[in-house]
Amino acid sequence: MRLYFMIGLPTETREDIEGIIDLIGKIGSLPLRRFITLSINTFVPKPFTPFQWHPMEEPDEIRERLKMIRKGLSSVKGVKVFRDVPKYAYMQGLFARGDRRVSRVIEEMQREKDWATSAEKAGISKDFYIFRQRTFEEVLPWDFIDSGSSKEKLWEEYQKALSGTS
Repeated sequence: MRLYFMIGLPTETREDIEGIIDLIGKIGSLPLRRFITLSINTFVPKPFTPFQWHPMEEPDEIRERLKMIRKGLSSVKGVKVFRDVPKYAYMQGLFARGDRRVSRVIEEMQREKDWATSAEKAGISKDFYIFRQRTFEEVLPWDFIDSGSSKEKLWEEYQKALSGTS
């Protein structure tokens, strides 16, 4: 059985991580099971989604949640955990939410393979793009593209998601 989970989602709590561990423990205790493969990825907010305004979770917190999962599942037999490398999720976040200035990072990566070092050398604050909460009023780099969903509708869905209403 292969299961996919995303961590670092907006409104996620430690209890949610414990819920993943509990679920896998219950599945692992079923008598006819073979192997359970978990794929765990870090949430990356993307343009044209309700979470395009939301910052990514801090790296220390992501590492702590991954550690909780590894430790919590260490006694469950037949479970393999595959996870993304958080630093690459943050690189994805930079490029997903960046504007034209971020192209300097790509240019710098031809000389310096590490994306974070490339961002620093290019004069780009990765934190500005990755960890900053955005407001509805902010002009986003992709606002000029018609995605078929209005910015107002996406914002409404974002507010519903944050409040836990449907």
